[in-house]
Amino acid sequence: EDVAEAGESMKRWSHDDSASIYYFSDDLISILGSNYDYTGGAHGNFYNFGINLWSREGHIQELKLSDLFSAGTRWKSVLGRYLKQALTKREAHWVMDGSVKESDLADHQTFTISPAGVEFHFAPYAVGPYAQGDFHVVVPYAILRSYLHKTGPLIRWVK
Repeated sequence: EDVAEAGESMKRWSHDDSASIYYFSDDLISILGSNYDYTGGAHGNFYNFGINLWSREGHIQELKLSDLFSAGTRWKSVLGRYLKQALTKREAHWVMDGSVKESDLADHQTFTISPAGVEFHFAPYAVGPYAQGDFHVVVPYAILRSYLHKTGPLIRWVK
């Protein structure tokens, strides 16, 4: 009978994948993917992932956050500070109580790119409890201008 109950429970499980294009051009595409799972319990959960592809001289490169910035600059501290201020203003609990540090925020790899800036996507449990939901922060190019890689994919928006 326990097996039958488990089988009935599993019928309520669900999974959903989706994707949204944040930017598309001949040489750059930025996509936010999302996965949602419900496997019983109090609630389901989701997480996001960014896919940022840049075509340069016939080669396609998946961009990591560090690829956007010039080496040897203070981009991580500037980015971490900006994200901390924005998330504190929105009362992200684990940023406010110090559990999530500026350095953690500057290493966050779920981002998308658009003419507005670099947008960071924080799923539930990334910077606060599930009840707070997800958080999104756009870091405008005016903040990043001095640190961007001079021949990188984002320089088009700061010339």
